[in-house]
Amino acid sequence: MTEEQVRNNGGKPVVVTFNAKIRSGANLSAYIVDGKTAVPNTAEYVINNNPETKKKSNEVPVYPPTPEGGEPEIDKKINKTLDYLEIARGKSYNYDITTTIPEDIVDYKEFVITDQVDSALQINGDVVVDIDGYSAEGIVDVVVDGQAVTVAVKDFSKLEGRSAIHIFIPATIRPEADLSTYVDNSVPNTANLHFTDGPGVTKDKSTVPVIVTPPTPPTPVPPTPGDPTKTVNTADGNEQAFHLDLLQRTSDFRYDIAYTIEADSQYTAFTMEDTLESVLNIQRVAIKVGSGENLVLKEFAELEAKLAEAKGTLETLEAKKTEITNTVSSVATMATELEAQKVRIAEIEQELAIKEAELATASAASTVAPSTTEETDGTSVVDESTDNSQPVVDKQAEIQALTVAIEQLKASKDQVQQTVVELEQQIEVANTSEASLAALEVEIRNATASIEELEKQLAEKTPKATIAREVEAALLAVNEKGELTEASAAILGQVSIDKATNHVVFDITNPDVLASLRGRQVTMSIYATINPEADLSNYVTDKGIELVPNTASVTFDRNPQTKKKTNTVTVTPPPLPEPPGPPTPLPPLPPVEPPVPSDPPTQPTPPTPPTTPPAESTPPTPGKTLPKTGVAENGMYALVGMILGTLTLVFRRRKQ
Repeated sequence: MTEEQVRNNGGKPVVVTFNAKIRSGANLSAYIVDGKTAVPNTAEYVINNNPETKKKSNEVPVYPPTPEGGEPEIDKKINKTLDYLEIARGKSYNYDITTTIPEDIVDYKEFVITDQVDSALQINGDVVVDIDGYSAEGIVDVVVDGQAVTVAVKDFSKLEGRSAIHIFIPATIRPEADLSTYVDNSVPNTANLHFTDGPGVTKDKSTVPVIVTPPTPPTPVPPTPGDPTKTVNTADGNEQAFHLDLLQRTSDFRYDIAYTIEADSQYTAFTMEDTLESVLNIQRVAIKVGSGENLVLKEFAELEAKLAEAKGTLETLEAKKTEITNTVSSVATMATELEAQKVRIAEIEQELAIKEAELATASAASTVAPSTTEETDGTSVVDESTDNSQPVVDKQAEIQALTVAIEQLKASKDQVQQTVVELEQQIEVANTSEASLAALEVEIRNATASIEELEKQLAEKTPKATIAREVEAALLAVNEKGELTEASAAILGQVSIDKATNHVVFDITNPDVLASLRGRQVTMSIYATINPEADLSNYVTDKGIELVPNTASVTFDRNPQTKKKTNTVTVTPPPLPEPPGPPTPLPPLPPVEPPVPSDPPTQPTPPTPPTTPPAESTPPTPGKTLPKTGVAENGMYALVGMILGTLTLVFRRRKQ
């Protein structure tokens, strides 16, 4: 406004009104606060073009309306309505993914639906996409890359007025999939939606996982302790399971029938047999024997040890007998020697008495010289009280010699007496041994009889031990799986296969061979496969699982009353895959009918032109565009013109 306009309109409000709208396709992501979009706007004024006088108005936000349909949602089901499905491997089912289409879809920048199908599953048909039941051709791009399915909208304009995008993914559980790492063998799967809406907001949404799982076969009854056991395994595996899910319908598998022969058994024959179901084909049969000690050879070695011990005992008894006999035969000699020693003692005692008498005489004849005493001054004084009238006779040498002789005689006497004691003891022992010689003779006869019995037993068991050694040698001839070669198995018994009746028999008829296997586990392995042309409809359970059962048995001494049956094991082949049917052609998407208005629209009233042309003035400064939208409407120019025209009329009337 000019200075004059300001002066003339002092105290009056100045109101500027203009029309605006949010630019189509504008990115409003920068205006989202707490999930709500708000576009702010402020005004300002300045006086006399002085920046210091500039003042801003309050901020007023503009809230773009949220479409009635809100954000798009995504949902995933199995066979249209299910969140969980128990279905056999290889059997087809559908994943159904539904994504709602928002009302403002034409303003969207991205709209991509993805589904990463789990590796345990297989997409077994064409992925079909429709929009409200009509063909989506030309509107979306469908890409199937391995396990990944991607559906991306490429023409948003054709989705206006539509409600939902439907995706159908046919799938199966792979027959060979290993589900042991999945919780309860359950395979989850989700779908995802990625979109960027009109205001530029990008979001990702995922569905709740839906679950598929193969049905669980019935739990087999475990074997009774002491009975033969049967397990089923993959051909090269060692699962030792009571149920086996085959990876392929033609996969080889192996039945193992095992029985541990009692260590104290006295069986003379052993038969292990099995009759397979007619839908199975027998590939081959193998025999395996577990580790353990050969009890026949153990018993033979124990007999040999007993014989060696008995012979050693007999040798000891014979030596003792010889010693006693020698001792008894020397009793007379020892008695003579004893008498001689006693005589010698008497002689020594007599001689000793003589020497002692001589010593007494010599001692009495010996005279002692006069005694003297020594005074304190060192002089000697004769003891007058002693009778020194007898002459001095020197007997000391004689006394000393007699004393030595007496001591020697006493020592000789002691030695001879010790010899006498020893001889008396030896004679007493000899007399006692002579009394026990009869008992010793009995022991020797018993030891001899024991040796003869042991030698007899060894002679009887030698042929059995020979067979046992042949068995041990045969058990060493095995393949990489520990199975006996055909030649080795033939040493143990006979394997018979009747493929017409699917009957298999392993028969041990040699009691000595059977005795060598006591305490060991004997296993018959039957390698088999399902006949690819067999009809398994009679083996389908109420849950739709194909279960092929099998039971074996063992019999002893060919006595039917001794037959023991194994537990039952089952085999489940993967189902034959259902070929996916051709997708049903969808009709093309029809155009959306425009809504029919209930009342004709009211025509806007054109503005009334001013009757008086406005006074000349400085052209107004062009209005600013709406912040961040780049949009401005020209309605403000008309408003300014009307204000100026009104002010001119007022000014003229005041002059008049």
